[in-house]
Amino acid sequence: MTEHDNSMAGGRDGGMDPVRVVWTEGELDAALAELPGPPSSGQPLDPALRTARARLGEALARETVVTRKQRGFRRGLVAAAAVIAVAATGIVIGNPLTGGTPPAPAAAQTLRQAAGATITERDAPWGPGQYRYVAERIWGVAQVEAEDGRHLAWLDESVTRTWIPRDETQDWVRDNEKTGKRKWVVGSAEQAASTGTDTNQFGPPDGRISAPCGDFDGVLSNREPSCAQAGHWKEPTSAWLATLPRDPNALLMALDDGVSDDQGEIALQRSAMLLSSGLVPADLRAAIYQALALLPELRVTEQLANLDGRQGIALGVTSGGRRRDIIIDPETGQFVGQRMIQVDDEPGGLPAGTLITSTSVTNSVVDAVG
Repeated sequence: MTEHDNSMAGGRDGGMDPVRVVWTEGELDAALAELPGPPSSGQPLDPALRTARARLGEALARETVVTRKQRGFRRGLVAAAAVIAVAATGIVIGNPLTGGTPPAPAAAQTLRQAAGATITERDAPWGPGQYRYVAERIWGVAQVEAEDGRHLAWLDESVTRTWIPRDETQDWVRDNEKTGKRKWVVGSAEQAASTGTDTNQFGPPDGRISAPCGDFDGVLSNREPSCAQAGHWKEPTSAWLATLPRDPNALLMALDDGVSDDQGEIALQRSAMLLSSGLVPADLRAAIYQALALLPELRVTEQLANLDGRQGIALGVTSGGRRRDIIIDPETGQFVGQRMIQVDDEPGGLPAGTLITSTSVTNSVVDAVG
């Protein structure tokens, strides 16, 4: 299922093309004037370039439908985007004015901006004996049918903390903790108590586990953890990530399972799992963003999404009455988190607009397991 997007309707109705509201010529000239030359290799992005790129990104994200007579403004905006791409990375990704593929919608433009920022941002150095520390704050929905037939649903919060050793063949450590915070979606605590419903039986078990190469599945399934079993979409290792292609088209084929009808949703889900790991290097992050920019069904779903106090742009794919979003900061290329939202009323279940799950992710380098 693909979410209907009115911004795309113009090209199919009334002889109008979907384009974006853009600045006046004076505003465009002012933004271009703020751009410095390309940074030298490995140097941080100039603050002036960040400001100009942010202004352009805001304009690119505002989509509407206008007539063909206004195409000249669009050419100016796309040209500005090309100038910014060169100034940010020193690389021309392609000239959108010379024909072929039409200009990308806001979602693709946001992802390409994030990819450019990722290239210029350095990953935190990770030395021998140190750990990559990844913290995930998760809200997840639980549903149950009470003995009286009443449907109950609520969101519980948990925190997962993972310490990944620099030598990934050593033991990884993971803590799961339920915070006790709860938000009721359907029903109430009083209704659950009146029917004798146990609402504390759901969610991951609390406690600490460890496994070499991060093979936590082995621990949870009561088999011997093994590096031979490690490395997959859900729990990647650096060695496994190194096998993924960096070409966006080839990577999109890898992200797509080739079986499901919901290929865009699968690609977004797998991307979110990788980006949540804290192990994806800058070149692969950029390739993931460029690959997702090729998804025709991807849409900007919220300009200022907030996850656990961190903000970014939400981009999502709708399938089966639910929408999966990833949230990224296009200024830095950093992954903020992911969420899933019920977009259609579920008969006897969740109402439209319900948050099904959300995960905010932060990572850093530390000297010891906490």
